[in-house]
Amino acid sequence: QLPLTWGEKENLKWKCPLPGAGSSSPVVWGGKIFVTCYSGIGRDGGSLNDLVRHLLCIDRNSGEVVWEKKVASKASEDSYRGYLTEHGYASNSPVTDGKFVYVFYGKSGVYAFDMNGQEQWKVGVGAESSNRRWGSAASLRLHDDKLIVNSAEESASVRALNKKTGEEIWKAEGGY
Repeated sequence: QLPLTWGEKENLKWKCPLPGAGSSSPVVWGGKIFVTCYSGIGRDGGSLNDLVRHLLCIDRNSGEVVWEKKVASKASEDSYRGYLTEHGYASNSPVTDGKFVYVFYGKSGVYAFDMNGQEQWKVGVGAESSNRRWGSAASLRLHDDKLIVNSAEESASVRALNKKTGEEIWKAEGGY
């Protein structure tokens, strides 16, 4: 039975503070919850040079952080203004197949970690910006052996990557 109401003292099992803001959705696999967030820039100030993205694995039963992986920004992200102030730099929800956890960090690329937090591969998918400069927000999708990446904001393309290696299987280009 799902609770219809919740609050600080009602239907709340645990809370886990995160190292920064984010608007991605958490993903659950077995006893683990995976969620992304970012730090170094935002409503409290900071600089794009300090942008760090975080992937956390949280124990589903206790709310304790099992592991955390930090990725410093590898490319020039869009400025913290406009729509970026609404969703930030961790909008893309992670996805998992129970073997790997995949995250898309915009111009910094796509990363695969095993379930213990060890980086398996990373690949860039572009470092451009559309004329709107909305920032990256598209979430990854898994289909069979492919990881589908909507990199419209980064390179006006959609790509399929081999989920085990990150190797590009196909790419469909668009335009700005």
